[in-house]
Amino acid sequence: MGTTLMELMMAVMILGLLFGGAITSLGYGFFEIELSRDSVRVAQMLQSEVESLRTKNWTQLEALKGTSTISPDYDISGAEIFGGKYTLIRQLTTSKTDQLQLTLKASWKDTRGLPHERKFYTIFTKDGLNDYYYRTI
Repeated sequence: MGTTLMELMMAVMILGLLFGGAITSLGYGFFEIELSRDSVRVAQMLQSEVESLRTKNWTQLEALKGTSTISPDYDISGAEIFGGKYTLIRQLTTSKTDQLQLTLKASWKDTRGLPHERKFYTIFTKDGLNDYYYRTI
């Protein structure tokens, strides 16, 4: 029983499709891992900023009102390694009397050049948890 050239070509084509699909899936998997790592890193940076603000008293928080770009904490983000990959923007606005609304926005581009963004919102209240924490330390 011999193999014809046509059968051999079909086998090579099927193997090529299988390997091509495997390589494509592997590339997609690496992209998803990168996106997941970036998302976790950004969540840590945003949480670190919120915890930093919780240690401030009401007067210090009011002094930070407005929009500003902040530098991520080196210990958490490894910012010196990533060379400014992430941009963090903090916005503190008055939402009601004796209340400040915090909006943190992190943005970055992945290795494909696609933009990504994560936001975090919370409210600080005068004589709230942040002031309690500040007064008890």
